[in-house]
Amino acid sequence: MKIVNLLTIILLMVLSFGVSATIKAGGTVEVLYPSNPGLVYFRLKDDICSGSSYFKFSLTTEEGRAWFALLLAAANTSKPVIVAAPECPTTSDINIFYVYQSFI
Repeated sequence: MKIVNLLTIILLMVLSFGVSATIKAGGTVEVLYPSNPGLVYFRLKDDICSGSSYFKFSLTTEEGRAWFALLLAAANTSKPVIVAAPECPTTSDINIFYVYQSFI
């Protein structure tokens, strides 16, 4: 019985990871601006996404404020960041899953 429950949990985890596609775009910050109502819009330079739309996230959460600080620091130092999102923001603004900076 325990093995069946464990296999069910593993199967559900594997299926949940495959449900949504994720792109990862990396580059330096080209545009960064906070806007009402508590959203931050940004675009990267030299990433895999092209278009006139933006990545976006909410500034009303701790996570969002940390991402904004990371993007500000990256923009001021011209260091690249990596953004994960469901798709590239080619024709409309896209909410991100997360943003990070690698020091490797």
